[in-house]
Amino acid sequence: MTAAAPRWPSRGEWHTAVVLVLATRAAFWVVAGLAQSLLGGGAGRPVLGVQHWRRWDADIYATIAEHGYTGPAAEPWSEAFPPAWPLLLRAVSATGVPVTVAGLLLTTVATVVAVASLIRLVDEERPRRDDAVVAGATPGTRAALFLLLFPTAVFLVAGYSEALFLAGAIPAFREARRGRWGRVALPATVAVAARWTGLFLLVGLAVELVAQLRARPDDADRSLRRGAGALAVATLPVLAFAAWLAGVRGDPLSFLTAQREGWGRRFVGPVESFRATWETWAGDYPPALLLTWRLEIVAALVGVALVVVLVRRREWGYAAFAGSTLAVYLTSSWYYSVPRALLVLFPAVVVLADLTDGHPRAADAVVVFLAPLATLGVIVFTQGGWFF
Repeated sequence: MTAAAPRWPSRGEWHTAVVLVLATRAAFWVVAGLAQSLLGGGAGRPVLGVQHWRRWDADIYATIAEHGYTGPAAEPWSEAFPPAWPLLLRAVSATGVPVTVAGLLLTTVATVVAVASLIRLVDEERPRRDDAVVAGATPGTRAALFLLLFPTAVFLVAGYSEALFLAGAIPAFREARRGRWGRVALPATVAVAARWTGLFLLVGLAVELVAQLRARPDDADRSLRRGAGALAVATLPVLAFAAWLAGVRGDPLSFLTAQREGWGRRFVGPVESFRATWETWAGDYPPALLLTWRLEIVAALVGVALVVVLVRRREWGYAAFAGSTLAVYLTSSWYYSVPRALLVLFPAVVVLADLTDGHPRAADAVVVFLAPLATLGVIVFTQGGWFF
């Protein structure tokens, strides 16, 4: 890697990102509309509306955008959700665009930024093979496609904050890995403002900084000042929200109370968390919910395997980001939304792109495996089923 590399993705990378994002979105929108028509009471007629995209957290975010965190129409325990995404929804919907449409538009833009940044990050660090260039399938392009077809990719389409998070997290890591810490602050701040997972991104970036300080002692003082400054700036969204909550709720940490009281999330030991998830078999739960808990366990195993692979590769920053994120999810009252958490752990698709580099059939097999799962997620979500 050299400092002379361009800061922004190239025109070709932006073009690839736009094509991939719009193509996958068009497919998912068509699938969602047909599912609503055939399964959702549309009586076989085409469904052109977008309300089937306002489900679960997308509805909560939209309600916050419409009514804020306080007042009679506010969503209960809404402070569990950071304010950046609702503020963006509110800003766009203030122009007259319906809030659900605003969410779909914003996630599209954010996903394009995330995908272009991912292509740039991966291709910058990995030499292109001649056969890959001819086929147009560079490692970065494969990583982007794997991300867009991830089993929980529906949350990059619906009005969720995952796309905004990735639009900040991926550029932040790219700049950090190149030692350009002065450019880390802005994208890292975006990621932290979008999701609480951003705090674990900062853990990964801090470990990346320490690794660089040890590898480049001659530049340690300068890197430390810039890196520490960038990480400090990135904490400002949390501090600002906590200060606002202190004034409104009387408790700067009421977002933790909201997680506990609204969603039953408490910190427990990892064994207790696994046992509580496994023993849902004995509960009086619908079969679909029981299945999702089994899939939560599968996702947890995949996440742990990812951390092991990253450690073995000495990708310390990535490993710290993924490991700290999973540590919180696997010490909750029970496993909850782990498959969705894997979506924002973008090092997973980076590793997958590495493993399939030079093996086009393996890459094709991954796409064939992922695409139906992503499509299933779109159908389940837009039909109102629980999908993590």
